[in-house]
Amino acid sequence: MELRSFASAADFLRVTEGFLAERGAEDNLIWGVAHELTQREPRSGLPPYWAAVLDGERVIAAAMRTPPHPLVITRTTDEALKILADDLERRGVEPSGVTAETGVAKRFAAMWSARTGRGFRMWMNHTIYELRQIKESARVSGRCRVAQKADTERVWDWWGRFEDEAMGADAERASHEVLETYIRQKRVYFWEDTEPVSLAVVVRKLPRWGCVGGVYTPPEQRGRGYASACVGAVCEYLLAEGSEFVCLFADRDNPISNHLYQKIGFRPLVDGVIFRFTAREERPRELVGEK
Repeated sequence: MELRSFASAADFLRVTEGFLAERGAEDNLIWGVAHELTQREPRSGLPPYWAAVLDGERVIAAAMRTPPHPLVITRTTDEALKILADDLERRGVEPSGVTAETGVAKRFAAMWSARTGRGFRMWMNHTIYELRQIKESARVSGRCRVAQKADTERVWDWWGRFEDEAMGADAERASHEVLETYIRQKRVYFWEDTEPVSLAVVVRKLPRWGCVGGVYTPPEQRGRGYASACVGAVCEYLLAEGSEFVCLFADRDNPISNHLYQKIGFRPLVDGVIFRFTAREERPRELVGEK
């Protein structure tokens, strides 16, 4: 086995895109972000890390780090994880955390902790879902509409509330620039019933698929089916435009949202986790996987 590193997202995709496409929705994060970064520079201004582990000409692992976000790794073997860890250590790369399928994330986090003396804590459990056909459309009053420039402040406010609820106060915040880009590209949607009552955003979009995120309904509007209607309508738009599938991440500890998505037609593909690495003097005593 050998590791190949890449100077650009385009170079990375030339080698890994076929591999990433095999599992499609499961690897939507690394696949989608890589495509986006073929069109623009990273917003942080810091160089990304792109790498793949190959067995001959066959890709068996792909990894990406776009600071300040955690390292992203595809499902792979322990041998490939060791090769990635060797390369990161040799380069002096200090990832803030790791996100991957649960087993892969646990094994890499333990491996990195043993090498560096840094501890790690679980930050989020999630399930990746995929939808290829709408199973049930919510029947509620109102309609879905595309957000306009005049909606920017409401989108900013609701996205921030979504991040606070879903990821906590220490989440890396999306910038105004990111949300303005989403609005300009017509990737932000409201369900409107006299006034906006629910939000959904297409956070990644390739010709073959789209990924929905940022689903938020203000507390006073919950329990009325607005989020189901909004997400279902966005999925219908994406499928009608030619997407083969729609995917999303759901907090595994939120049974309401998981039930909502499955009712629309999403099926769970794989469970994942995000671990945050702690400073060397802050090694936690809890077992892997505990909060």
